[in-house]
Amino acid sequence: MRTGAHRSARHALRVAVLVGLYLLYAYARGRHGQGASPQSFQVAVTHAEDVAGLTSFLPPERVLQRQLLDHRLLVRAADAYYGSAHFLLTTAVAG
Repeated sequence: MRTGAHRSARHALRVAVLVGLYLLYAYARGRHGQGASPQSFQVAVTHAEDVAGLTSFLPPERVLQRQLLDHRLLVRAADAYYGSAHFLLTTAVAG
């Protein structure tokens, strides 16, 4: 069983990691998202529309979730991918 001090230390570490990741995200967003010209904004909108067009062939998310939620290993893998992809992509963009 963990002691109260040990739990507090683990909690503090988790909070510190989350704060650090948020600061990294805020830095990347501030560095690459501020002061965008109208032309670069339009390019971003065009890219977003292109990405949305690529996903238009997929079934609605609700349908996929119903079919896949019973597969625990798949759900855990998707969770791990989702959680790590945000961190990795933010880090890549910040560089």
